[in-house]
Amino acid sequence: MALLLANTPIISWKFLLTLYIVGATANQALFLAVHEITHNLAFKSINANKALSIFANLPIGMGYAAMFKLYHAEHHKYQGVEGIDTDLPTKFEGKLLQSFWGKLFFL
Repeated sequence: MALLLANTPIISWKFLLTLYIVGATANQALFLAVHEITHNLAFKSINANKALSIFANLPIGMGYAAMFKLYHAEHHKYQGVEGIDTDLPTKFEGKLLQSFWGKLFFL
């Protein structure tokens, strides 16, 4: 891809679209990797899984892997319990995201 885009201006639809697609795909893959590692699926050792999740989190640029494990464990333990399960929208989010404009804002 680098060779194909070598002579492409940075501010061009071709370069920006490629950047967006490749970047978004890589970012989502890393988020999924951190999720799976949170379930201790990479190594038998919990500490090795922690280290790998932090390492996989580095390219994302926003450190979340350490806290994600706590919130995710809580999500599994209290799934569907309002106020505890962080995957449930709040009442405000539910109202805000009902409309077309709210959903567009969320995207």
